[in-house]
Amino acid sequence: YRTLVPLPSPLQEHTVVALPPSIYLLGGIDGPSIKSAVHRYSTPTNTWSLAPPLPIPLHHPNAIVTNSSIYLFGGILDLFRWAASASSWKYTPSDPSPSWQKLADFPNPRGSCVVGVHNGKIWAVGGLGPAQLGGGRAASTMVSSYDIAEDTWTTHAELALPEGRDHAGGGVVGDTLYVVGGRVGTIASVRDTVYALDLGGLPGARWVEKRKMGVARGGIAAAVVEGKIFAFGGEGNVESEKGVFGEVEVYDTVGDTWVEGEAMRVPRHGFGAAVIGESVYLPGGGGTENG
Repeated sequence: YRTLVPLPSPLQEHTVVALPPSIYLLGGIDGPSIKSAVHRYSTPTNTWSLAPPLPIPLHHPNAIVTNSSIYLFGGILDLFRWAASASSWKYTPSDPSPSWQKLADFPNPRGSCVVGVHNGKIWAVGGLGPAQLGGGRAASTMVSSYDIAEDTWTTHAELALPEGRDHAGGGVVGDTLYVVGGRVGTIASVRDTVYALDLGGLPGARWVEKRKMGVARGGIAAAVVEGKIFAFGGEGNVESEKGVFGEVEVYDTVGDTWVEGEAMRVPRHGFGAAVIGESVYLPGGGGTENG
């Protein structure tokens, strides 16, 4: 691990994406404040700058990079009812005058989804919906896909997750979409499961459960590196006063095996991972669960 220049201000529950040679932090929470700022980190110069802000303040936004653009959709609008945004946006830094462009609305709005891209489609799995009557937050089983060329969303009821998930990790490796860990609406319901969906086998493919993580946790940061999924940190640690993990586990998608990696120097949750070259960057996060 190397310690790099710190963020301009503390941030958690943001989303992290890589568009080499830069890393972008989208939205998030700083204390009681929901952010619209987009922080950009230059890997060659180890410096931070600001990109055009999000059109609206968001925490737990969903985002991914493909075709040299950042695609942003959903996310949470407030800190109380946890109402979700239906908006979708695209940002292309290489445009002459880059700005956030409006796309088709995101169906079944939610934040904290697992996101992946495959064959011209962006996939959004699970996520966190509005607070339910009587309290508690709803962890979604929903699976949606966005056709980039057609600017259309499709909801796939037949591909619903076996159990609702939010604050999970994952991504696409080859033709397979993975959902790793996460929780079912509360920190007390963290999971160690791994679900896999063969996108190349659609429409007949369904979710298959793979080997479990060694440690059940949500709020993890996940990164895909050379066919392996790295799961960093998270929350739900009953053995820690702060409730967070420093553990790092690495999943071999070919062998369906987990190994323990080198623990993080600073345990945390509510952050993200971005890969550029052979390095994984882990900016921000919260040092105590629920905060």
